[in-house]
Amino acid sequence: MMGGTELNLKKDKNLMDENLVKEDWMEKDEKDMSEEEKQKLKEFKQKEKEFKDKQKKAWEQDLKKIKGEIIEIQLRFEEKLLMLFKKKLFIDVRILEQELYVIRLVIMQHDGKETRTDEKKYRQEAERLFKEKALKEELIQTFKGFAQDLEARYADDSSIREQEKELRRMFPEANRQIQAFVKNGKGKRQAMPGEVNQREQELSRGIVELDPFTGVDRNRVKQILKDDDEREQFDFEKDNVTGLSEEDFERLVQERYSRVEMNKDKEKLENQIKQLNDHITHLEDLFHDLDEQHEGQTVAQ
Repeated sequence: MMGGTELNLKKDKNLMDENLVKEDWMEKDEKDMSEEEKQKLKEFKQKEKEFKDKQKKAWEQDLKKIKGEIIEIQLRFEEKLLMLFKKKLFIDVRILEQELYVIRLVIMQHDGKETRTDEKKYRQEAERLFKEKALKEELIQTFKGFAQDLEARYADDSSIREQEKELRRMFPEANRQIQAFVKNGKGKRQAMPGEVNQREQELSRGIVELDPFTGVDRNRVKQILKDDDEREQFDFEKDNVTGLSEEDFERLVQERYSRVEMNKDKEKLENQIKQLNDHITHLEDLFHDLDEQHEGQTVAQ
């Protein structure tokens, strides 16, 4: 097709060369031409223009026809290419199917070995969890026993009862006031705003501000004041109850100090019981987690 178009172009060119022969005198300048020559040159150019326009239209028709042929060839090519692509897809799917069959066969061959390995692993894990769970259960029971012992000691008021009995024996005439003194002591005196603490001044007397250990000394003074504040200070003239002698008042003060120590022991026991119960709760949570893991391993087997 393209070769035929080329022949047509050559034919049109030869035809143009035959019909429109440009003579040599037409190459002259128009100023040197006669009126007749100018008229012939004008007619020649007009014919040349008409021929070129006709030739252009013919070429445009040929171009349109060629484009149509190209589109038709392209469509036929794409149709064949699509058929080949579909065929390739079909073959690829069949190849993938065969590869999947091979993979499944390999998996089936290894399933037995993997199952036995997993079973052994799960059994070992279950045994470990069972032992750890038994250990946690034993610890829980042990700590519960400790907690029961501490609670029994905390509930035991025999020492206080013995002290009250002894106080009744020692001070039979004013037992109610004596018991209240031993139980409650005396209220702590609140310092007035701006009041100078004589005890603090006495302890801070030897502290030098430029001494690099001033901070350590002041902390020591604070600790001493704190200990003094926690330990009740009694005065025979101000705190005496029921007109006791100085010797009996001193014995009463010592009984008060003994009661304070008993109360501190009870507070210590109470804190120990709380800490022990918190630890038991923590162990029980761990035990429940282990129990759930053990059940999961048992199901997995």
